[in-house]
Amino acid sequence: MAEDLMTAAFTPGTIDDTAVVASTARRTQLREHLLFEVERARRYGLNTMPMSSPLDLVPEGIDRIGLLAGDLVIDERTPALLDGLASRLIRHVDLAAWAMETRERKTEPELRLLTHAARIGDLALRAAGDTAVVGERDYEIAARVEAAARAAGALRCLCLVGIGDGAVITEASGVTVGRDQQVGLEVSLYASGAFMHVNTTLLPAMPRPVDLRAVGAVRAARAALIDALRPGRVGDDRRPGRHRRGRSARARPRRGVGMNLSTDQMR
Repeated sequence: MAEDLMTAAFTPGTIDDTAVVASTARRTQLREHLLFEVERARRYGLNTMPMSSPLDLVPEGIDRIGLLAGDLVIDERTPALLDGLASRLIRHVDLAAWAMETRERKTEPELRLLTHAARIGDLALRAAGDTAVVGERDYEIAARVEAAARAAGALRCLCLVGIGDGAVITEASGVTVGRDQQVGLEVSLYASGAFMHVNTTLLPAMPRPVDLRAVGAVRAARAALIDALRPGRVGDDRRPGRHRRGRSARARPRRGVGMNLSTDQMR
């Protein structure tokens, strides 16, 4: 076993306390702290077992382990976890960089799943309507969007709403759409194992000239970004008139690699 590397990814200390293990036998198993989540996962056909601690995942005889932590803002390598590994003379390596590189490249099946999730997101946003409706509350809009997403096959969906000029798009809180106010919507959803984020803006029934100019500018910028995506081009090449040195200038798309591009919200 000394030459084998067992990889594990887990989030100890959170409400989920979930762990995923890729064992040396090439079998993938999900470990879950909450018993009701174990039953829930099994209903989806996942090989799932309960656990009391992430250290339960490490079999006897392992002397190296790869830890995937800190890749999503929070570093899950707690002192208790590291002390537990050290007490068993198990060395650990950081897999965050490897995971980020692996996630960049999308296979054809992954692209199909992402496209499917994007279509669900677009369909869900259409449930919000064509224009902002005066007197409607943000949670009413979010409820329609989330219901449509789930009806179309999304496992999870969250719709954020922002009403009016300069509004922060966030969880619904009972804000009412006023006269001449636009509504910004952002949908995040999971469908068939793929995550997708889709957004749109609902204009008033009688939009102001400034609203139309803003939407036109954003749509033109987005079209230019998508059209300019070519393998090998630096990040700033996709922004007309913008040339600067820095991290973005080193981001060169490669074939099969996905990129996250976002145009500014309309204000």
